[in-house]
Amino acid sequence: MLTKPVRVLSERIMSRGFEPTVVRLMENVHKVVRSQPGLISLETLSDVNDHHKYVVLSEWKSLKDYQAWTSSEAHKKCTEQINEVLDVPGKRTTIYKRPEEDIFLL
Repeated sequence: MLTKPVRVLSERIMSRGFEPTVVRLMENVHKVVRSQPGLISLETLSDVNDHHKYVVLSEWKSLKDYQAWTSSEAHKKCTEQINEVLDVPGKRTTIYKRPEEDIFLL
């Protein structure tokens, strides 16, 4: 069976007053993540109604590739740095895959 790509949505809420630090940290995180095996794409977005809320959308060749990243020492270090500027340490993460059947929802 072929492995299928997964898309990961990670949401964090940054503390007010740390905007320059967040920009610097996210630039560093992007550099580190882009070197990870299995990464297809990576994008950071901010909420138009709350500029302290960020989501990172990433796509990985497989769930195994994503899990390898999240268990790496590099991920641990990036997470520790980002947690310092969060309102609430941690993130909400959801992993998605394409459904087996072609589904159209409105």
